[in-house]
Amino acid sequence: MVAPAWATAEQTAFLQSHFADYMAVYCSSRNYTSFWASMKKLWFENYPELPQLYPGLDEWQLSNSQVAIVSEAMKARLKVRQMT
Repeated sequence: MVAPAWATAEQTAFLQSHFADYMAVYCSSRNYTSFWASMKKLWFENYPELPQLYPGLDEWQLSNSQVAIVSEAMKARLKVRQMT
């Protein structure tokens, strides 16, 4: 049985749209530092965790525990992306 995808179809399309950039780095320097920094920035601009976890709320409206949950979700997302 195939495991469910962690990304939505839209997110998968976004990642696939940057595959050529990834391959350009892979085929040349294999130094991914700037590539991943750029991808992380673009990812969280396009797919922020806050609206997914607390729709309709701004960051200033969150309790300390809710801020911690958003922070952990971001860390978990970054960990998934580093593993793949």
